[in-house]
Amino acid sequence: HDGYEWDRQKKIQYIIKRRKRMEKDVHLRVCWKVSGGINCCRCEKCYRTILEIASEGEDPNCYGFDWDVKGMRQCKRDMKYRIMDAQFNIDQFYPEIQKSFRLNKEKIKNYAQYAWIENYDFSKFNNSIIKRVCNSYCFAKMGRILKKIFRGSQWKNQD
Repeated sequence: HDGYEWDRQKKIQYIIKRRKRMEKDVHLRVCWKVSGGINCCRCEKCYRTILEIASEGEDPNCYGFDWDVKGMRQCKRDMKYRIMDAQFNIDQFYPEIQKSFRLNKEKIKNYAQYAWIENYDFSKFNNSIIKRVCNSYCFAKMGRILKKIFRGSQWKNQD
């Protein structure tokens, strides 16, 4: 929460400058999904931070993320079909990320894998029918019921 007067992209820029001066990797801990001080690299907050770092032309692996082309493809899929987020977060953070990608195209290694972000319509982030169905109360309840069934079933203890 330090630097409250800065937006997230400015904070990332500051961290990048500090890392370059120190000449060593920095481990950012942003994920609330997993414990043990690591980042899952699959949740919205991890993706957002990874994209902010990448949009500045930096390698997210130098900042505590396990990131490669496969992760980028998964990010694109998850953003399109799985992850839902508060509209406030989307409106506040993602336009800055897009702007940074546009400004830093030449600095970004493998820009082609990130090019989809430049034209992604984040105003429709939560509007996908697939997201609405998969994240609905009924779908979540059905998943909990299936977990209970399989927890108590013979399948649990089979090798």
